[in-house]
Amino acid sequence: MSGRISTYRIAFALGFTVAGCLVGCGAERYPGATIAVLNVSEEAICEVYLSQAPGEWGEDELEESERLENHQARSFDLQPGTWHIRTDNCRGGMVFTRHGLTVRGHMLVQVRPPKASIDRKRIHWIAEGVRRSHEL
Repeated sequence: MSGRISTYRIAFALGFTVAGCLVGCGAERYPGATIAVLNVSEEAICEVYLSQAPGEWGEDELEESERLENHQARSFDLQPGTWHIRTDNCRGGMVFTRHGLTVRGHMLVQVRPPKASIDRKRIHWIAEGVRRSHEL
């Protein structure tokens, strides 16, 4: 019985430690809502737009010289709610758009052309890595 109590105490203490880290990392601003964009298209993505108003894209969310090459992912912290996403290639052409995504926790969005030939094992491996990074 005493072994169980110490296990529960350790789990409880660990929970407070993780919660403290999240607060220190800005979770009070965006309480647990994250969208990870995984590029599985055949071209680099140079612009990512996230909006809560359809058609009003605002500013590019990537850094000035940042690119998402094929099989690369990038996470964005958001407020929970309904979001719209658009990605553009480095020539300014739209690669992907998705409307009405309900984001409450951690969500993975795969950016792909309509009928792409995709290495599904590699995508699964990358997607699992993105999920695991949010579970730590």
